[in-house]
Amino acid sequence: YQRRVHGMLKFRCLAKVDGMDQVQSAQQAAADWSKVTLMKTVQPIGFVPSSQPFASTAVSSTTVDVSSMINPNKLQAQSSFFKCPDWVGMPAKGFFLEVHKGTEVIDHINVDDSPYFLFGRQANVVDFPIEHPSLSRVHFALVHHRNGNVFVIDLGSAHGTAVADKRLEKNKPTKLEIGGAVVAGASTRRYVLRRDPAAQQRHRERIQQRRLD
Repeated sequence: YQRRVHGMLKFRCLAKVDGMDQVQSAQQAAADWSKVTLMKTVQPIGFVPSSQPFASTAVSSTTVDVSSMINPNKLQAQSSFFKCPDWVGMPAKGFFLEVHKGTEVIDHINVDDSPYFLFGRQANVVDFPIEHPSLSRVHFALVHHRNGNVFVIDLGSAHGTAVADKRLEKNKPTKLEIGGAVVAGASTRRYVLRRDPAAQQRHRERIQQRRLD
């Protein structure tokens, strides 16, 4: 009988120890998971959500003074329609839009002398008027990021803007690759982003020549 009682007590003690180990293991696992979750959710200063165009790079909290880069009259005329993002920058020379209508190239638009450009029907506000009834007064913006990328933003247009044949979400910057095309509303014109690699060098040479003169 004593052996049986002793065996039962030993079994209970072992079961209690095992139970405590399991509880402690579970608590430790929960603590470890909390640390991992915290690391995933608490981001360092300068983190930007992935929906933003500069998500892949650390961003300084310093706001860019766009007034030093953009004609003040342009800023004043367009401020009611478009708020310039603080991540803009002056582009390198050589960016332009090749305007296609069907199989023909009908125009070239230089887009390398300002951080952003507006497109739409309202000629006294936008940089490049597009006379098509499906376009809004201020339809979309082409914006240069300071890291060298180019983005398109649909400014709440009624008939939409497409990049690479995909309709954009309103007011959400979408990257435009070299060779990528923008289509506004029901217009059949396609605005294809191009860059002349030699343009930046020519620009530097002109500046150098002016200094020598």
